[in-house]
Amino acid sequence: MDTAILVICIVVAALFLAAVIFKAVLLAKQLKADKAAAEQDDGIRYLEIVQGEKTVRLEGEAITRKSARK
Repeated sequence: MDTAILVICIVVAALFLAAVIFKAVLLAKQLKADKAAAEQDDGIRYLEIVQGEKTVRLEGEAITRKSARK
């Protein structure tokens, strides 16, 4: 019985470690993609709003000028 509990704990710990490593790899890929996109910036300022699978990108003078409230 003790061996079964030990094996189950090791399996759960291995799965948790695999999930953490998988998430770290995904974040590293996203950071690399964001860095590459920032380097290709063409000087146009925009605001991207992401909600679920939909992305809205706002461009224009309202985004680029400084706010009058500041």
